[in-house]
Amino acid sequence: MRVTMGGAGYPPLLVEMRNSLLALGGVRLTDDVSASVPVLQLQNESSATQVLAIDSSGRISAYLINYRVDYSLIGADKKPLLRNQSVKLQREYGFDRLNVIATEKQSEFLQNEMRRDVVQQIIRRLASLNIDTAMDGGSAGREAVPPGTSAGSDADQR
Repeated sequence: MRVTMGGAGYPPLLVEMRNSLLALGGVRLTDDVSASVPVLQLQNESSATQVLAIDSSGRISAYLINYRVDYSLIGADKKPLLRNQSVKLQREYGFDRLNVIATEKQSEFLQNEMRRDVVQQIIRRLASLNIDTAMDGGSAGREAVPPGTSAGSDADQR
């Protein structure tokens, strides 16, 4: 299987998806565009934060994060298996104006958690299709980590 996403480098969603697919064990990933393998296209990732609640003094007390990923799956025969699918998640969190750094960390944590949840939902959807994702694309066992980092690096640990 090949996993693609627009943009430069290795966006966190792409890395999370590749690592999760590799963790399944039977999935082989390739970057070879000429390989005849299914292609998971992560087309769009968007995140928006909106005010959810305001306290009695008119200050923001809670936010809502909306997260969406659009994707499609093209079979090894180049026929679409899934067209224009979306996964949408929402999470809310309280805002403490006296502890802004902790609130920012909470927001960052929730966004990372939402990314992992979306990846797992997409993988469950792929598994329900019962396609042969273990097809050898020539890169079995390759670590799906961004260039310049090592697979055992503590930098990616959550």
